Amino acid sequence: MKLLLNFAGKTTMTMKRYFLFALLCLSLFTAFPSEHARLVFRNLNMSQGISDNHVRSILKDSYGMMWFVTLNGVNRYDGYRFKKYGVERSPHWNDALYKIYEDADSNIWVTGSSYVYCYHSDSDFIDTHVEGTLARYGIRGKVSRLFVDKDHNLWCLRARTLFYYDFSRRRLTRMQLPKDMQLWDLMCRNGRARLLCSQGA
Repeated sequence: MKLLLNFAGKTTMTMKRYFLFALLCLSLFTAFPSEHARLVFRNLNMSQGISDNHVRSILKDSYGMMWFVTLNGVNRYDGYRFKKYGVERSPHWNDALYKIYEDADSNIWVTGSSYVYCYHSDSDFIDTHVEGTLARYGIRGKVSRLFVDKDHNLWCLRARTLFYYDFSRRRLTRMQLPKDMQLWDLMCRNGRARLLCSQGA
């Protein structure tokens, strides 16, 4: 009989511990709701003012603005309304736009299938006159491709020369690509770069 009582006492003690542990877990989940519980989704489409529902690239800039590259131009969203940007001052208005980037100096870059565009905040437009902005970093001449890496540094391709501008060190590096190499994409983080290339002209 004594053995039974001890066993019953141990069981009661164990049950109390499990109950307290479960209560503690429940209070932690209540005190710290999951990230998913705080997510709010809004559907933004042409009825809200975006120029096209087909979005190719999205950027949140350093000022908190959202940028969308669509089939029909670039859109900036301030949380309330969209502002539409065409490709200004360019005879290549039908150039297919693909990506939007922001570098460490807060320059907004848009890349197309054939040209590179820059957003000029002082006059609030996007155009192909990128030479002045790139010249500040020692990159001169017409560039055919532009990338901004995960560290917000700038990569530009002019003919066979690949330029890399490191904003933290304020240093420009030039690299020569082989003649038969075509650069399609680039990824770089913490100083390690990977190039997606194809052979041939």
